[in-house]
Amino acid sequence: MRSKLLLGSLALVGAMTFAACDDKDDPVVPATLALQVSSTTVNVMKGSSDNVLATVVRGGSFNNTVTLTAAGAPQGMTITLSDATLASGEVATTMTIAADATTAAGTYPITLTAEGAGVQDQVVTINVTVMTPP
Repeated sequence: MRSKLLLGSLALVGAMTFAACDDKDDPVVPATLALQVSSTTVNVMKGSSDNVLATVVRGGSFNNTVTLTAAGAPQGMTITLSDATLASGEVATTMTIAADATTAAGTYPITLTAEGAGVQDQVVTINVTVMTPP
């Protein structure tokens, strides 16, 4: 009788240990999103343009579409994204910043925002300095 009780106790301990290992081997990985740019400062002459490469990094369980938007352009400046929506697997877009002759000289903070379902929005500020040609 004593040996049956001991074996039953060992079987129960083994099952409990196995369950604990099973949970540890299958952790829940949180979804993350990061936004990186090739430069946070850009100089543009009136009548010209420059490019910034924006890259998104998906992490954990996040593999959804990311939407990018740019804001803060003054009158006379246009900002275009080569691809404002990055599907799963796509990681980069080119942001073109153009200043026409009417853009006032000065430095402007342009915010680039990356949004995805289920993750915190990511924002990067790019300081664009518009210069008058000599």
